[in-house]
Amino acid sequence: MKNFLIKLFKNKLFVSFAVNALIMVFCIYVSSFSYDSYNDYVNSLLISHYHIPYNNNINYLLAFVVSSIQYLVSTINIFVFSQVIFGWLAFSSITYALTDKFGYKKGIVFSVFLNILFALNHYADIASQKTSAILLTAGFLLVFNAIRRKRYRFMCFLGIAEIILGTFYCFELFYVALPFAIIYLIADLIAKGKYKIKFRKFMWYFRPFLVLFVLITIAVVALNNYTISVNTQTDSLKNNYEYNELTDKIANYPYPDYTENEEAFNNAGITKTEYELLKDGYYDASTPLNLDSLRLVDKLQSQNSGTTVWNEFTEFLSASGISLANFDNDAMLIIIYIIFVALYLVFHKKTHMFFPILITLQLIVSNTLLRYFYNGYYYTVYISWIMAYCVLLYSIDFTAFKNGCNAMLKAARKGTFFVSAMLVVMLLLVNCLVYQSHLHNNIDTKSRPSRLYVEVERHPERYYILDCKTAIEYTKYSTNYIHPMWGFKTNYLSNVDSFGFTHRDAVLQKKGADSVYNAAINIKNVYIIDNYITYKKENYFKKYYSTDEKKNYFYKLETEIDGYKLYSVV
Repeated sequence: MKNFLIKLFKNKLFVSFAVNALIMVFCIYVSSFSYDSYNDYVNSLLISHYHIPYNNNINYLLAFVVSSIQYLVSTINIFVFSQVIFGWLAFSSITYALTDKFGYKKGIVFSVFLNILFALNHYADIASQKTSAILLTAGFLLVFNAIRRKRYRFMCFLGIAEIILGTFYCFELFYVALPFAIIYLIADLIAKGKYKIKFRKFMWYFRPFLVLFVLITIAVVALNNYTISVNTQTDSLKNNYEYNELTDKIANYPYPDYTENEEAFNNAGITKTEYELLKDGYYDASTPLNLDSLRLVDKLQSQNSGTTVWNEFTEFLSASGISLANFDNDAMLIIIYIIFVALYLVFHKKTHMFFPILITLQLIVSNTLLRYFYNGYYYTVYISWIMAYCVLLYSIDFTAFKNGCNAMLKAARKGTFFVSAMLVVMLLLVNCLVYQSHLHNNIDTKSRPSRLYVEVERHPERYYILDCKTAIEYTKYSTNYIHPMWGFKTNYLSNVDSFGFTHRDAVLQKKGADSVYNAAINIKNVYIIDNYITYKKENYFKKYYSTDEKKNYFYKLETEIDGYKLYSVV
């Protein structure tokens, strides 16, 4: 038994999984553990609760597997749980790659260092883009390690699988991770002087990178195209796909001003009031609140955005300055990265200087382009930082230190691990304090409309339709939003709908209505929950749903519960 335990703790893979399991439990225990993005809650609701695998953001194969497993497990949200497990797997893979190259002491210190900077952020605030970033980073690191060792076995295939899984959560981030991998290859060529050798020998060195990168790219592109084909196989799925594509694009930029584009909106039959409803998320295929209007908004945004790559670069510098002034999590990443690069340049020989230079340039370029295409959402920029840190750490070569630096390190060898451990502990404490002082996802549970939730559950015969903006507030206080890991109850939102794109079509058909708008005006026991001005909606019903018998519609206030107003349309 003793020999078995000794062998077990000498196994790099086991140690990697064990260390990262402890870090994962610690991060979840000390953090709030919430959604980082409302989009992830929506994806979770569609996949884990409604079992709908057709999703623009999540690959169909992953969504199908998760929704199928969810049928068997009701107490845990499999969509969220899978992100936690895959995050742990990715961090464990990073630890394995580092310990395999540098040995236990250095590898574990480097791994804990990376976990402090990135794991708390991932486990505390779940986001598909973060999970994708970690999986892509870990996958490429395992591929680098396989090429270095010239062993294309289990860990290499695991790395490829992690890259594919990463693209399942966010395909677009693959095109951010791949350039970092190419940069590593170029810098490695320069550091080892491979560009000087004969072409045949050069191709012998270059071939593994070329073959693996090409195969990985073909695989992820093919799987993404398969998902698109599945998600657009019928007319209703095509509409759903296009709607989500358009709304995702539109969300990246401010909505065009109506008065400046009045002629274009008038030609499309969209009044100012209807445009306000469209901006709030209202959708009605039978009126101007449809895909044509969204296409027009997208077109006007592209024409009037005025955004350039240079503007986004200056915005990146400005945002970095603000982060440093506020000393938030991004400031920690910037400061430590600058120190790290400075130490790298001081200790390494000139042949290795291209690693920090090229990686830093790619970091700036990727940050700028992500801001340009995704309006600077911080959870998309996350991949640039984790790729930069991991690739730069992996590129360290202790045999290529300057002679003076080697002598200094030898003299301090006995205390190096202790000092490193102390620095890591200090970094952990500082990072925890910074994280706690800049929490942005805290939900004030005192404002939770508990009585309203009870009222809705007590009356399953009623049908509640939420105003789109009110729907976000209503669901953000729900148990499944506050506790993402908890499984959905079968009756969760069973009698609740909204004026947005997705509806409970089966429930509406049972009630004899073909849309939520007809249900609101024609079906009994239908209530609208709306915390905002209602005259725009009343005018909308009057314009598009009035008849000779009923020419006007009004929102009649029935009751108010926990600050939420319940109306019936009369």
